Amino acid sequence: MKKIYGIGLPRTGTTSLSSFLGCTHYCCITSLERNDSQGQKIIVDNSMYSSYKNLPVDSLFILTTRDKEDWLNSINKFENISNDMPMVDKYLDEVTEYFASINKTNNLLIINVFEETDIAKKLTKFLKSHDTKTTFPHIRVDEKRDNTIYWPPADGEMC
Repeated sequence: MKKIYGIGLPRTGTTSLSSFLGCTHYCCITSLERNDSQGQKIIVDNSMYSSYKNLPVDSLFILTTRDKEDWLNSINKFENISNDMPMVDKYLDEVTEYFASINKTNNLLIINVFEETDIAKKLTKFLKSHDTKTTFPHIRVDEKRDNTIYWPPADGEMC
């Protein structure tokens, strides 16, 4: 079974992607890893921008992205941003070029969760899933005073 990696930068919808993939039981971390009900290994980690090229190339990769200006407005609200994090538009180009250079463009799905529609449909098709989810969650992540990242549970659910 192929591993699934979410390789989007912070503030590009990685928490929403994790939630869609069934990682909702994680509440206060940015690196989410789990096995799905079929034993599929799923890892969504918004720090993989520096290591995604070292992952098994026969895996499936989901790159979440967003408009550069919106991303900058969002990412600049946080402290302690890594100095080596690329700009969102440069990262998109780099990832696209990398997968083209290794002839694995079919193993990469690029989604902008802020602008696209039918995201759930695109994901289930890409993952060849029989999941019946029809909506993609949009989980808002905010900054607490201590700079930890959290997401508020939807509709009063508890973590």
